[in-house]
Amino acid sequence: MVAKRLGFDLDGEDLTVVECGGKSAIPFYARVCAALGIEYAVLHDEDLYAVEGSGEGQMRTRAENSREEETNAKIAAAVGGSDRIFILAPSLEATLGIGRGATDKPRRVAEALDTLDEGSFPAPLIAAIHALFA
Repeated sequence: MVAKRLGFDLDGEDLTVVECGGKSAIPFYARVCAALGIEYAVLHDEDLYAVEGSGEGQMRTRAENSREEETNAKIAAAVGGSDRIFILAPSLEATLGIGRGATDKPRRVAEALDTLDEGSFPAPLIAAIHALFA
């Protein structure tokens, strides 16, 4: 949707966007692409959030952040080149003003992106699309 709005034709260039089923699967997909000689770029959420509140909430956020840091490091190690990794911080949903606990996130993300003009798309998203066509 965003590539089309930016004037890029994924199908016309034999390109595709692959949803990996979660960040933890990205290293597998990156290794498969590398093994097959397929050029690729990775776009993912950073998923690191400010530690707020007190007590149990802080502990939970710290633990989640620690897990996400490990996952982000595994992605970076699998991909190798930072010029192929594009990270939305803290997440696409947060960038678009959609809460972490929101329901029906894919629909809400699509609707939010549809309301933006081309110059207002999140910079990492634009950069990832441009990298596909470089």
